[in-house]
Amino acid sequence: MKEGVATLNVRGLQSPGAWRDFLASMVRWTRRKRVRVMAVQEHNMNPSGHSTRAREALVAGWQMYASYGEKGMDGTHWGGALLLVSTDIKVHGEVANGPGVVAVSVDLSDERCTVASVYAPVNPTKRVDFINNLKNLLPKHTIAGGDWNVVPDVTIDRKGPGALQNANIGAAALAAAADELKIYDIRREQLGNKFEHTRKDGASAARLDRWYVPIEGKYADVLWSIEVNDEFVFTYKKASDHLAVILTVDKSTGERGRERATINEAIVERPEIQAIIASVVKEAY
Repeated sequence: MKEGVATLNVRGLQSPGAWRDFLASMVRWTRRKRVRVMAVQEHNMNPSGHSTRAREALVAGWQMYASYGEKGMDGTHWGGALLLVSTDIKVHGEVANGPGVVAVSVDLSDERCTVASVYAPVNPTKRVDFINNLKNLLPKHTIAGGDWNVVPDVTIDRKGPGALQNANIGAAALAAAADELKIYDIRREQLGNKFEHTRKDGASAARLDRWYVPIEGKYADVLWSIEVNDEFVFTYKKASDHLAVILTVDKSTGERGRERATINEAIVERPEIQAIIASVVKEAY
């Protein structure tokens, strides 16, 4: 059974009307894209309105779980992470909640698993501390999506002026944390050396928004596919320079999938496979 989960940095929903506008747009977009779990970062909302927003989400058909950023000098709770889970998905409970991270245990694609929304701090020192603490907050094999504010490799995940000079502070800590949590940036493996961006700021672009997924144990037979999508728009999103990243979870075996033949679509990107496909197409037509 295929399940879609998505991540998006909205760059602020604290303005009057922004939350409701986002919620209405998200309901339409997730219906079109068949997304059933939505991870949101940098919502900047005040925790005092949590219960009201949770009720509004529930009316729209979504269960809401949120963490909030620290209150700034201007009164805004900068940052924060949010998870919206369709009401037809069973949620077993909240697993983690802290500034920049929220995680829940859910039934997804016939498996009980943990899904997390993560927003790593912009400040390099705070980012390293935050990443180092993830292993204390999240269980192993968490499906973690978010804005990490750092890329795995500046040579292939950043482009633009000064890309190679970017200090990329936190990359080593994130690699170590992901290794300890047994989760992997499978999109980089699928892309090979190709460039893909999820955020663009003028002439600069980077793959800051990513999913890290487990591939061992009960996840060994799960097929993961990822799509960067630019169709999520709402009135207040004009301030956001991030794109949504959709992760499709497809369990190839199990109660509903045991009789279905599947293939990992990532192999189609291999040159030798492309050559075989071209040969078959030429012969057929």
